[in-house]
Amino acid sequence: MITDFRTAPTQDVDGMWEADAAAEWERINDVPDYSEQYKEAALDMKEATDGISTAIDLLSEAVEAVKGTDAEDKIVSLLNDLDDLWTDIRIMARELKGERVV
Repeated sequence: MITDFRTAPTQDVDGMWEADAAAEWERINDVPDYSEQYKEAALDMKEATDGISTAIDLLSEAVEAVKGTDAEDKIVSLLNDLDDLWTDIRIMARELKGERVV
């Protein structure tokens, strides 16, 4: 501790600065635990992918029904978009559950 000319104790500025910097570091790097919320969201997302799977099956049947018509390409495009969405949701759900996605 540093003392002034009257021998009264003064604040240790370096110590205060280090304590403040350490507290700020903790605040910045504090990561809340969302694991339960993530697991719940992953379950909901699994249900969503189940519904999308049903929609994909139905669109596939629609493609077969309009084979050779102008509508075929449009439905195939929708089917591809839906399949991409299904894949993205599955990947995010796995990440939320803490699984490694390669």
